[in-house]
Amino acid sequence: MRERINRLAKGILDYDEIQVSFSTTKIEMPVVFDDTMRDEFRIVCERGKQAKGLIYSTNYRVSLFSDNFVGRDCRVIYEVDASYADEDIVGEFQIVCSGGEFRIPYCFHVCAVDPEGRQIETLEEFAGMIWDKLNEANKISLYVRFTDLATGESQEIIRNKHLEA
Repeated sequence: MRERINRLAKGILDYDEIQVSFSTTKIEMPVVFDDTMRDEFRIVCERGKQAKGLIYSTNYRVSLFSDNFVGRDCRVIYEVDASYADEDIVGEFQIVCSGGEFRIPYCFHVCAVDPEGRQIETLEEFAGMIWDKLNEANKISLYVRFTDLATGESQEIIRNKHLEA
């Protein structure tokens, strides 16, 4: 901004407006519960000029590797942290650059997946996945409770090392 003010003070006017385009206008994809995921999008400056600017994420679970960019073809790498996420991760990237202000909305659907990549459908499958991931020293007892918020119904599972067959 200071550079632009100095140029204007010297009487140097830029008549060509910088045009930027994005590799995506909306990001929507699944992310595994209690996992992190990395992805990217691109900011391309048209007409051979360089764009520079800042990027912010509105959700603390989505972090950027760098919050600024400079260049004609900029790669923006971000990471989604779904650790203990109890709902979808929703927000937007806010981009302020020499080509203007832009927003790229995102929605990451948090889903539970077992190690083989299948969707977990029952509480028993979920408890089994957790039990299998525990190391032997911690396999003493496991208590899992699920409450359906829509109906208020609850399910419980108790696993015990001494009761396993």
